[in-house]
Amino acid sequence: MENGKVIRLSLSDGRQIPVDSCIVCCDIPYAFTHLLDNSYLDPTIREYLEYPVTYPVYGMFQAAWGGG
Repeated sequence: MENGKVIRLSLSDGRQIPVDSCIVCCDIPYAFTHLLDNSYLDPTIREYLEYPVTYPVYGMFQAAWGGG
């Protein structure tokens, strides 16, 4: 990361590739235990994860693009 933005991805074979952006397509618990630092976790989502019975979090991904 540089200035709070992803600038490269590290691949499993050790290579690093430059990127303009990154979309994490996995559930929140996995993202913040394997891919991202917990410091980026929103306080509301952190509370949801601390109390899973009260706030069940379901893994999903939704995206939309538009063009003109």
